[in-house]
Order: sequence, then structure tokens, then C-alpha cells
Amino acid sequence: MSDNTSGAVLNVTVATKNGANAVFTLAPNQAAKLESHGIRLEVLPGESSEVTVHPPAGDRLDRVAYSISQGLRNYWQVVVPDSGRDYVDSLQLIYFWGRHRQSRASTIRMPVFIFTLPDDQAGLVFGVFGSNIEMQFSCRQPAINRALVAWSKRLEVEALVGGEAGVITESALNPDGSLTQFVYFRDENSLKETNWHGALAGFSDEMSRRLGVQPASNPPSLLPFWCSWTDWFSGDVTHKVIMDNVREGVRLGIKNYIIDDGWFGPGLDSDFDVKLNIGDWSEEKSRIPDLRKLVDEIHSAGANAIIWCAPHAVSPDSNAFASHHWLLIRGEDGYMTTSNLFHSLCFRSPRAREVMADICVDLINKYGVDGAKYVLSNCGVKDDCRSDEHDHDTPSMVEGLHKTLELIDRKTRSIKPDYIIELKQNYATPHLMNYGTLVRAGDTPYDPRGNFLRTAYIHAYTPYTLNDYQSITNSDTPAQAAAMVIRMMAVGVPSYSMDLPALRESHKRILRFFHEWLERNPQWNHCRRQAVCDDLECWRGSIDNKDIYFVLKMKAPLDLSDGRSCQIIYGGFDDKLVLRLGESRKATVSYASPVAPAREDVVVAGPTATIDVQTGDVIDVRFQ
Repeated sequence: MSDNTSGAVLNVTVATKNGANAVFTLAPNQAAKLESHGIRLEVLPGESSEVTVHPPAGDRLDRVAYSISQGLRNYWQVVVPDSGRDYVDSLQLIYFWGRHRQSRASTIRMPVFIFTLPDDQAGLVFGVFGSNIEMQFSCRQPAINRALVAWSKRLEVEALVGGEAGVITESALNPDGSLTQFVYFRDENSLKETNWHGALAGFSDEMSRRLGVQPASNPPSLLPFWCSWTDWFSGDVTHKVIMDNVREGVRLGIKNYIIDDGWFGPGLDSDFDVKLNIGDWSEEKSRIPDLRKLVDEIHSAGANAIIWCAPHAVSPDSNAFASHHWLLIRGEDGYMTTSNLFHSLCFRSPRAREVMADICVDLINKYGVDGAKYVLSNCGVKDDCRSDEHDHDTPSMVEGLHKTLELIDRKTRSIKPDYIIELKQNYATPHLMNYGTLVRAGDTPYDPRGNFLRTAYIHAYTPYTLNDYQSITNSDTPAQAAAMVIRMMAVGVPSYSMDLPALRESHKRILRFFHEWLERNPQWNHCRRQAVCDDLECWRGSIDNKDIYFVLKMKAPLDLSDGRSCQIIYGGFDDKLVLRLGESRKATVSYASPVAPAREDVVVAGPTATIDVQTGDVIDVRFQ
């Protein structure tokens, strides 16, 4: 029986189509050239180890599993491979032991496990990345048989490509038939003072570097958003509703307006017995008589018009079904149906991808929209398509989704180079960020904490994050409204869904105040921020060599001992904030606020100082 002091080992388990099998065991980050049963393994160490598996001559790889195994110890939390939508539901290890998760087109997961120690610092990071295909992530030990068993005293987690995870595609292989993946490993000795978010950011940076991904955006994408979705039933969204909010919102500094689900007919929030025309993509004349005119009015008001579109979706009751049914994903029992009772065009079909791209292009040409909100995966069907009515150029639905987004991006940007493309959390990993201008957190209506955690996850791999659409209510106090806006600004672009004309004047003043701050500091939403405390309640970024702190809750003194002048945006609810200034240092503290009355500057001196604060404060600290 192994004891819990055993060191970590990397296992690479290989099976081929002709039945060859091999297991290679080595230390993480170790250079190696090994061979077993005609299968060769080459490992080149680096920030991530380049691991290449060669099948025997004339054979083909069927499955390759990468696992890390080490002595079991008392970890505190685990951040499992996830899109960032559901990870907070799985932080407790007891719900992770013995289980596995699939990375599919419906939810593409970041391929990394992160374990934290009792002090909330990251203690183990293990990730595998390379080709953008289906994967399976498992906790092998502790295991679940009839009961939860941990007698081996080992922790083993695995990332699998091929086999039950899906097909290893030809495009994933090197020209000689070998497979190259990158294995990333860190333990507590190489993760000093790193929380799980910092560990995820480190992994993401290495993944982006290896894959040649450079997150990109454009200025219009980083301005505040409003959306017609959350606070209205889709059947109640009219030309008037949208324009009333546009006119008021522009005055408040909101520049991007999403005409969401339902603009074409009954939306996804309708009852299941309501027939949908999704797939036809023409405006519902009874509510929006002329969508082109609506878009022109939005432009005249000084704003951008963005449209909701699920280009893969085809309702069986739509006109599109007659023309496109042969391109739909088909299973053994007929056309597959989503939970929303529509069908999906097949991402694996080059012709279907052309249809989806043409839909997106037509929306620009027909209506003049400035961007699109794409729902492509979380309402998807099972990944496999068995149709013989259309051709497939890849066996991987994930790879097909990649090809779809690439084609849509190329075609739409050829018409509008500054086209705003909102990708959604479920599928927008570093593999796909190239094909959008920002990534939105998954749906969290009236759940600001959930929205914050989902958005923060995205920010670990791209600064171009969009909060889900939040609703400030007139029941919220001004301090609560300010805290919500500040929490959104800490991790991404603010985004709203609420009746702006009906909002209290005090709340409008708060929106205007912080949106003007963003206008004065446009670099902020280009800035990769760092969570400086383990509970993600304080964030630091830098603009023009000036540190900006978003303080949401602070248990320990805020460390300003480097003597750099800075700005603090305070979104907490305490009335005091402790600053660590350093020995013999003095600083002048100035306040601005859309909530609190005007206050005089104060001078404070080190080593620590306690200042009065109120929710919504923007505090300048200038060292003398």
C-alpha cells in the first residue's frame, strides 16, 4: 500500500487501433525518450512539457490518457475542468472523487485541474492541451465502486483523448501520425503565493502561448451593454421598449444594445406548446415592424445595435426546416432535438457551416447590425451525427464548432472589421477566443454573486470579459446599486437588462458616474487584472503605470507599501479601510462618489492608516 508522502508521477497510457498498448511512467517535467510494444514516447520539458506519442509503423492511435498520480493529502478545494459556468458547484472534493466530465461542443471545458491547500493557496495544477477535440477528465483515485474508497492513499486525475472521449481526428495528428499534446504541472513548491485564480491564469497564459492565441477585441466591444432579455418576456419586446431604453441609456453612458431572443417571433422563454419559427430570422412585424429602421434609430442615438442569433438552430415549425433539414444533426432515431425542442445544423458538415455563416452575413446586410450575440452550444444536441444526408469533414463536433466560428468571424469581419462578437462561456476557451471580441458569463439573472464568479473565471484567460446582464432594482439602496456596478467593473464590462427610464434618479446618477470613469479610463477593460486575495474580493490592475484597486471586501490591510500613487474603487459595505503605507510614509487621500456627500482631503501617515470609506467611493491616494 502506498503512503501519502509519495511524490508525483506522470503516466501516459496509449492504445492503438491494432491493439498495441503501453504505459509510460516518468516524473513530471522530465525529458524522456521511451519505447514499449512499438509505441514511442518523446517528452521535451519546458513551461509545459511537449509530449509526443508515436504509434507503431502502419498503426494508428486510438486513445491516449495522461494522468498525474501522487500521495493523497488534505486539499481544501478543487477547481475541476469546466467552462467557468458550473465550477463553483463542484469545489468540494467529496463531489469530485471518482467522477468524470466530458468536454463536448455543448460545454467545452478548460483542460485543467487545480487543487488548493487549507490556506487557500494553489497546491497542485495539472492540465493537458493541444488539439481542439473532445476530451474526458476523470478522478481515478479516490474511486467510487459500491462506496467511496480511498485506501490507495493516492490522488490520480486523468485527461483522455480518443477512446470513449471521442475520435482523435486526422487534423489533430502530426503528418507522421503521432500526437503532440502539452502537459502542464505545478505543485506547491512552484506555486508560491498563488491562489486558484492566479494558477488558472498561469495555465491559460501557457496554453495561449503554445497555441499561438492572442486575445483580441475592439473598442466598441468594451463599452457598457444593455440587453432586452432578462427583464422582459420576449413577446413584450417592441420597437418602443428598445428605443425608450436606448435614449435613456445613451444619456447614462451605455453604448451597446442587444436586441435579444424573440425579435423574430416566439422566443425560448415561451411555453413548450408554442410553435417556434427559429431559423427563419425575419423580424416579428407586430412588435418590430421594420428592424432596419430600428437599427438606424439606434445609430442615430449614438449607439450600437447587436442582434441575438443561434445560427445552428432550426425549429421543426420554421420555413428553414424544409430547406435545411438534410443538414441537421441526425441520430439513430431521426433528427436530434434540443431541450428547447428545436434541431441543430451539423457543425461537422462544411455545407451546414456555410449556411450558418451566410445567416450571420445576411443579418449585417439586411439590417445593418453592428454585432451579434451567438448562442451556439449550450442549447446543443448530442455530439455525434449519424446522418447520411450530408458530408462530414471531421468526426469531431468540437472541431466543427471551431471551424464554424472561424468561418463566421472571417465572413462578418470582411464586411464590418469592428463587428462586435459576443461569445458565450460554454464554448469560449482560449482555443476559440480568436473568433470573438469578448466572452460573456453564463446566464445569472438576479444573481450578482454568481455572475461575478463566472465572469472572474473568464478573466483568468482573457481581459475581454462581459458580465451577464444584471438588473438593478428600485428596491436596491444606492449603496447596493453602486456595489453591483463596481463588482461588474472589477472583472469585466458592465452589462444590464432593466427598464432604464423607470430607474430611480439616484441609481441613474451611479451608472453615469461609473460609466464616465470607464470613458476616462478606456485602458481598464484592456487590462488583465489580478485577484490579490484568495476570495477574489480585491483586484489590482495598472493603467499608465498607475495601480487601480477594486476593493469589494477586505479582511487584511490593503498593501500600498511600494509607495506608488494609486486609485481605489470601493465596493464593500464596511465604513473603514486599513492601508499599509510603509514606514514614515505620508499620503493625501481624496474622495469622489455618486453616493456620499463631498468630503475634504485627508493626510495619513504610515506604517498603517485607517481611512473612512463609503460604498461607491473612488479614492485617490497620492504619496508625498
